[in-house]
Amino acid sequence: MYGILTQKNNGSYDLPLKETFQRPKQVKVGDVVHPRQVWQFWTDAQLRAEGLCRIDDVTSVTEGHKKGSSIESTTMGNDDRVKITYSISEIDYAKPQATLRNRVNGMRDSKINAGITITIDATDYVLQTDQASRDNISGVVAGIGAALPLPLNANGTPNLDGTGTHIAWRMRDDTDVLMDADTFKASVGLSVMAHVNACHLAARTHKAAIDALSTYAEVSAYDLESGWPDVAPAEE
Repeated sequence: MYGILTQKNNGSYDLPLKETFQRPKQVKVGDVVHPRQVWQFWTDAQLRAEGLCRIDDVTSVTEGHKKGSSIESTTMGNDDRVKITYSISEIDYAKPQATLRNRVNGMRDSKINAGITITIDATDYVLQTDQASRDNISGVVAGIGAALPLPLNANGTPNLDGTGTHIAWRMRDDTDVLMDADTFKASVGLSVMAHVNACHLAARTHKAAIDALSTYAEVSAYDLESGWPDVAPAEE
């Protein structure tokens, strides 16, 4: 039974076991049945005398091999314990490949929502790009496209007669930046649209590359971190 590739905290992957089985609850020697609580404490010499051997965990011996919790077939090692390893070339890559492909979607969404750095009047700001922020930005762009007035005057005061030309947009550091309609469309609306599109394109590129992999070694070595558009630095 093949296991599904799982990612560890350090970003690497656990190699799935190729075969698994449950250790027996009892061992029969001749006509005598020995329950687990008895036979599991036999010494190696006692086991060998009965034509048995102890089953150890799969032993990791070289790069490309993984220590596991159980095995199916047995071979005797020099110390009378079972020593079996599976090369990564023997592992079915299809399920790990599917898992890796699914991780692309998570990476894509994370990049989309991470925020971007934009420049307005020679000053850099971090623009939030989470779903709620993108919805609000889309609403303003749609209003501008429909020739609706903006809420503020050019000096930043509220406009109450329906002739407003400016809007103040709050950045991640809580700075309110005053912009006219053209600046908002170019610096905010188009920047977000370009960022989201770039993330989707990068995801498609990764999925195509993953689909072209044909061995577990290639899946395990695949670099999912590169090839994404730049995002804003994480908040400290």
